[in-house]
Amino acid sequence: MKEIKKLNTELFWQRVDSLMKKKKINDSQLSQDLGRSKSYIYSCRISPNFKVSVIFELAQALDCSSDYLLGLTDTFTPIRSDSISKTDIIISNALKLLSESQKLEVLEYISSLSTKTEKYASLYKDDIAVTLASDKANNELIQQELNDITVSVNKIKKSIENLEKLNS
Repeated sequence: MKEIKKLNTELFWQRVDSLMKKKKINDSQLSQDLGRSKSYIYSCRISPNFKVSVIFELAQALDCSSDYLLGLTDTFTPIRSDSISKTDIIISNALKLLSESQKLEVLEYISSLSTKTEKYASLYKDDIAVTLASDKANNELIQQELNDITVSVNKIKKSIENLEKLNS
């Protein structure tokens, strides 16, 4: 049976401290970088069971992998936190909770959004090229596509809100 490591909080905070020292920031500054109160990092330090989201936030703020902070690897691996949005991380984490069939449903849904967007873009291009803006049928189709996209975006927002609630 594979040995399961336990979280070494001492190593975790040593690595956080080391990376903070390299960035020349203190707990208060790191807390503010995370958009939290000045005492956020301190409260995480004294809490024996902090949320998993803290690890992801710290990894992004300190530009390193969560595996490194957790002591699962001794190899420091910088990440490009500027290219990963908070929404990207939330969606990625949410996908990990889904079954394979649910993941396929999500991919189909995303694909349908892309198709709608391409369809709209094509209509928009054609509209400019041949001045179809006055054509009521095309305007209704475009409006319906916009409505569908709005509904889809609202569904995604609601799903993200629900996932954020689950993660907190």
